[in-house]
Amino acid sequence: MAFTLDTTEAARFLGYKPCTIRRFVKERRLKAFRYKPGSAFRFRRQDLVRFMNIEDGKYPPKLSGAVKKLSEEARARRLAKNAQKGL
Repeated sequence: MAFTLDTTEAARFLGYKPCTIRRFVKERRLKAFRYKPGSAFRFRRQDLVRFMNIEDGKYPPKLSGAVKKLSEEARARRLAKNAQKGL
């Protein structure tokens, strides 16, 4: 199985609060899964990166209101900060 993050780790990775991440999942803006029904949400790193869409700065239409477009400098700072945390 691929490396996954829990809700708190995903929130740290994306720069949101855990309650916001859960809301995004409920609204189907962010892809998540559970190992068992009723267990905690798990997130694949590639789904979080896709959510941020760092590569080209374009956002899928459904997600455009859910994420902020960051300047290149802000993206670089966020990536460096996440790298220091080991995410």
